[in-house]
Amino acid sequence: MKAGRLVVRDARPVGDSVLDAALSRIVAAGPKKPENVLPSLKKGLRPALYTRLSQGGILRCEEGRVLGIFPSLRWPAADCAYERQVRACLSEVLVVGRAPTEREAGVIALLHAVDQVPKVLGTAEVSARELRRRAKIAVSSGLADTAVLKAVQAKNTAVMTALLVSTTVATSSS
Repeated sequence: MKAGRLVVRDARPVGDSVLDAALSRIVAAGPKKPENVLPSLKKGLRPALYTRLSQGGILRCEEGRVLGIFPSLRWPAADCAYERQVRACLSEVLVVGRAPTEREAGVIALLHAVDQVPKVLGTAEVSARELRRRAKIAVSSGLADTAVLKAVQAKNTAVMTALLVSTTVATSSS
């Protein structure tokens, strides 16, 4: 087995429909790098999670129209208590210095990969630079940080390539 591959050691369902669907996709894909598995895991994920969060009372669905013509859906927070709780836990990790749980490390890894730690946890107590440094340390030993970072970089590369190609085509046809 090559290093850095995602391998399922126990394929038994965990009792969560979203996680069980992801687990079956990972098993079907076989050993692959995490950044190559992530795209297949996102199929149908957004609607399923919005529905779950709505049923849990965290979000609410608002139907509307953009410019009075185009239908749109918004998912604003129905209850900000959960968000406050998550921010408080992340603050304990990055400001106070508590060791992160696996879930907190995953959230910090995602925030760090898209450079949003200071925006989400900005505080007068700790500078943005120090928050970034602490976030990097908090998740540096985990697989989540590498996988999330590579997935975000791959997505950014794809977007930049598409922009470059469309710009080149547009300027060369003029």
